Amino acid sequence: MNLLGRILLVAEDAGDQRRLSAKLGEAGFSVLTADTGAQALERARKGSPDIVMLKTPLRDGGETPLIKALKAAPEISHIPLVIIGDGISPERRRAYLEQDVDDVLAGTADGTELLHRLKPMVRFATMQSELRLRLDTATTFGVDVTPPRPGAGDGRYRVLVVGGGESPLKDIEAVLEGSYGLEVVPDPFTAEKLLGGGDFDAAIVSLESETAADYLDLCAQVRKNPALFNLPVLVISDPECLKEPAEAYSKGASIVHLRPVSAGDLDASIMTLVRRQRARRDIREALAATLGDETSDASAGLYSTALLHAHLDRLIEASEGGQKALSVALFEIRNMAGLREEFGNKAADGLFAEVASWLARLIRVEDMAARVEDGFCITLPHTSYEDAATPMNRIMWIVTHTEFGIEDEPVGLWVMAGRAALEPGDDADELIARARRDMD
Repeated sequence: MNLLGRILLVAEDAGDQRRLSAKLGEAGFSVLTADTGAQALERARKGSPDIVMLKTPLRDGGETPLIKALKAAPEISHIPLVIIGDGISPERRRAYLEQDVDDVLAGTADGTELLHRLKPMVRFATMQSELRLRLDTATTFGVDVTPPRPGAGDGRYRVLVVGGGESPLKDIEAVLEGSYGLEVVPDPFTAEKLLGGGDFDAAIVSLESETAADYLDLCAQVRKNPALFNLPVLVISDPECLKEPAEAYSKGASIVHLRPVSAGDLDASIMTLVRRQRARRDIREALAATLGDETSDASAGLYSTALLHAHLDRLIEASEGGQKALSVALFEIRNMAGLREEFGNKAADGLFAEVASWLARLIRVEDMAARVEDGFCITLPHTSYEDAATPMNRIMWIVTHTEFGIEDEPVGLWVMAGRAALEPGDDADELIARARRDMD
């Protein structure tokens, strides 16, 4: 099984360490442990965890100084921080969030909840790491981009509330309407249309009746939609509508609450989700700003080959000799030379740019697409060789089944693809070369 990520678990009690380490391991994570604040800071710096998980309480109120120390150190402040503990009140949960803690979990969370709550945070950590590395790479090419500040988004968060029961919806509105821009709709089909055309920071799905399955299926539809895939969804359910919270998590829910839900818990959960969603958008915008004249290939509108090699060197170094997964996918348009000969360079360049535009829309935020000769290379951080097959094959299928044309004449593209995962001793040239050999 491919490990989903590396978690630094900070717990003073040896029994808590063993119990939580076992749960995290069963969910697919590797675990580092620390039992003091000083040890946690050292291992956060040296162990390169994807998430720091702090089991409360620490002796003498030690969690607050540790949270401040973790968030104050520039080299580790980007690592998502999760608090886990028994009996954390809604007020205390909100206080943790206001200290820039990324999520707060109940100490009773099972393996399924841990997996579905932590997996998006590992990806968020990957996005944060990619942002830092790509800003550094762009700076060496003369493109300086200011990194986004946490919580610097403009305006109120927008939340779509979906449910068929009037009373539960009013209860949700009563808690959130003063702090969020709410839009309330009664059915999941209208909700899906609104989500597709709106710029929402989160959705709340309320399950209250025998039609609950339709509302729960909205989560699955969101996860299938490339434009909405990352949208966080909070599910609030009457107990009889869900056999287990795992059912909602398997459909794509981000957080699940069974009624009754306190106002404080509802507020804290939606705050957790919308802040992370806004941060993702800020990261996307900052990454997009690194694509300038100095870093791009003008004819393709993607990053240049020179930028690709410089950035891959940084990614390879950050992988710690292959301890963290890194893959590349290489695409070649084998008949591009023939198209140039038949239609001329200008027309062929236009076609190439159109394909590149499609490609840029198909990759994840943390991936980077660059031109390599008559083809493209995509960097895939935190992605194994096996997992790289999915995005590579999806891109291949879409590009080869999309109708492209030159001078109103349809043309078929002969696209070959290969992938390679980082191995010890690799440099950028060898990694790309092995992906090219994988095409054969």
